Amino acid sequence: MTSTFDSLADEKLLDVYNQALKLKLENHFIQLIEEELNRRGLVSRISFAG
Repeated sequence: MTSTFDSLADEKLLDVYNQALKLKLENHFIQLIEEELNRRGLVSRISFAG
């Protein structure tokens, strides 16, 4: 199964996640990003700064 976020590089996905949090986007969208971060093993790289 492919993800909507497959075309994004890891760093870009992390940027998208941080921007989604900053802009207080819909929780469902943020959860989708979190699932992809988890699938890629990037959860430990999440930055809550900003």
